[in-house]
Amino acid sequence: PPPDLRCVSVLGPDEISLSWIGLEPDQLEGFVAYYIDRQVGVDWVRVATISDPAQSTFTETGLPNAYENPYCYRMSSARICPEFIEGPSGEEVCSVVATATYFSEVQSTIDWNKYQGWENPVYTLFATDPAAGTIVDTDITDSSYLFKACEFNGRLRVQTIDPLSGCEVFSGFTDTVVHQNMFPSLSDLCRITVEEGNAGIRLNWQSFGADDFGAYLIYRRAEDEENFTLLTTVTDEGQLTYLDTSATVNQQVYCYKIVVEDLCEAQVESGVHCSMKLEADLLQDQYAAEMKWTPYTGWSVGVNRYELWDNNNTTEAGRRVATFSPGEFDYRDEDIRDEQAVYCYQVRAFKDGSGCGVESRSNEQCIIFPPRIFVPSAFSPNGDGHNDEFMVSSIFIRSMELRVFSRWGQEIFFTNSPGRGWDGTFNGKPVPEGVYTYLLRVDSFDRPSFQRGGTITLIR
Repeated sequence: PPPDLRCVSVLGPDEISLSWIGLEPDQLEGFVAYYIDRQVGVDWVRVATISDPAQSTFTETGLPNAYENPYCYRMSSARICPEFIEGPSGEEVCSVVATATYFSEVQSTIDWNKYQGWENPVYTLFATDPAAGTIVDTDITDSSYLFKACEFNGRLRVQTIDPLSGCEVFSGFTDTVVHQNMFPSLSDLCRITVEEGNAGIRLNWQSFGADDFGAYLIYRRAEDEENFTLLTTVTDEGQLTYLDTSATVNQQVYCYKIVVEDLCEAQVESGVHCSMKLEADLLQDQYAAEMKWTPYTGWSVGVNRYELWDNNNTTEAGRRVATFSPGEFDYRDEDIRDEQAVYCYQVRAFKDGSGCGVESRSNEQCIIFPPRIFVPSAFSPNGDGHNDEFMVSSIFIRSMELRVFSRWGQEIFFTNSPGRGWDGTFNGKPVPEGVYTYLLRVDSFDRPSFQRGGTITLIR
């Protein structure tokens, strides 16, 4: 039988050592030699004949580029019993070659061919640069390793130890690996904007764009706070947006900045962006709404213009109420429509140019005009064109029901159309002069449905 070839280890750039477990004593009768063959192309070349059965190591020198080329060996044995017999060759075992490929300025991928001398080898990664530690990592079961070092100038190789014989297998050294950390590039915080429905503040930013990305650190400061605090950490480089749902957008102005951190914890921070806060007040007696807002800050080119929008306008996709210069921060809206009681205002800021984050929106503030109802005390359906109908005038309501009753409680008129009045008839015939009772039910925007009753005098 062949000896058990266990270790094929690279000793130097042109030197490889072999070690094996020889034959058992009861297999040595007639022993002649151990033979060592090395593969050259598709052929095998005999490189050593070992006549001492107790010898268990051999070193071959003069091998070109042992750090870069794997060399494969196999062994056999011969005996005289009674004739000369050479037994079959054992399994081939190859030397390990390690290579380094740059992944980023502070990371390299170290790859090597899996060692075949025994099953499930476990590797240790060594470095020649003491700054990284002579032993980089242990208990590596894969044949690839992502090596991270912020500052490094040296070579690396792997080692595995035979669990049966204890012999060590070393790969060749990689080429020289140089890592030198640089400061990360600045990530541009494009904009912050209030999410639809006042659901929070959304941040948008541009990609870091480097392989040694570590994290985006998002900091926030409210207007009543002095210092920024860390809000969240984003470790996915492809995530370029974040929604801050904890922001109470109707109560505070919030300022944000993003700090880009690389794998070596070097940091660079973006500029500060501050949100807009809109306040809207109802001027009930003047049929108007008064607004003021804080400026948007953060764009290097500044704000080009502000626009005030009414998002609750139902006749179109929102109504642009007015446009303002960058220095204007208040407005009175007097374009109040009788059929629209709810106005939801929002300010939109725009910057010059295109690209990332050209628009930012403030919080949305809704105001509700209370219903206005006028019920006349008398009418005269005589056909003279003046007060010919009992008509209830109303604005800022959802719906209305009007009922009129005779003095005996009989319902003689009903309508649910705000534009329709009673002409003083019942079943097509005029009713007598006198006092009649009405009941008005109103469904408004600012309160539950309510009723109002009273009397109306019919004069002919």
